Amino acid sequence: MTKFSEEVEHANELVPLLEKAFDIIMTEPPGPVHISIPVDLYNKEIIYQKLRNISEFPIPKIIRLYDQFTPDDLQKARDLIAHSNCPLCLIGQEVIRLDIHDDVRSFCEVLNIQTISSANAQGIFPREHDLNLGSASPYMEGILGYPALEEIFKDVDLLICIGYQYADDLLPKMWAYGEEKQSCFYPALK
Repeated sequence: MTKFSEEVEHANELVPLLEKAFDIIMTEPPGPVHISIPVDLYNKEIIYQKLRNISEFPIPKIIRLYDQFTPDDLQKARDLIAHSNCPLCLIGQEVIRLDIHDDVRSFCEVLNIQTISSANAQGIFPREHDLNLGSASPYMEGILGYPALEEIFKDVDLLICIGYQYADDLLPKMWAYGEEKQSCFYPALK
């Protein structure tokens, strides 16, 4: 999965395409780009074009997760948590990128909400922490040799996804076990 993918058709397109790719990389949310250069262009001569200096590319503005939400958004989350019998906080890698892991840990501790993290977000809670169920991946059941995902998600009735993105590889089908779930998503960007 990439934010941008294009194939170079003519050798002189390479530098402008690289600049476009850098602009896209430096735009929130960050992510990979792909440029395909066909083999038949490897030996082509191009007119020299200087690539812009890296300092000329836009600096991405990191928006803190909780600065984006209205009081109504926060009240909805409070209501859902208050009426939940078994909430679970799913923590994605954006929590680490945005450097809000202390805030998320405090949130879960104050409300006594168990957590599971994507593989890229592991370490927010110490392994031995009572609220930490560890990190999950699509491969964990094969590695562990038992239906761990079913065990983790069967009683969950509210899933609070903080900093989660589909690329975290904790797919919705993985948490579909057991109780019908409500969910609230707090992504890195709205």
